[in-house]
Amino acid sequence: MVEKVDPDNPHGELMLKADGKVWQVILSPPARMANRGKAINEIKVGDRVIAVGYASKVHANEMRAERITHNGVTVELR
Repeated sequence: MVEKVDPDNPHGELMLKADGKVWQVILSPPARMANRGKAINEIKVGDRVIAVGYASKVHANEMRAERITHNGVTVELR
């Protein structure tokens, strides 16, 4: 579940809670997301988002998203 949305450049970010853990999910730049079919401002606190990516080796709760799914729309971010 989305706890926070940060639509700022250079990369949008989401704070997602899953299985009792809160992840800082690094997205692609907001313009790229919009060009690929999902404007970051469509994602709201409380929404369900599925993020697929890889965890940071430096920061325990950070991940870089390769793709996200929101309201049935999947967007490739990288």
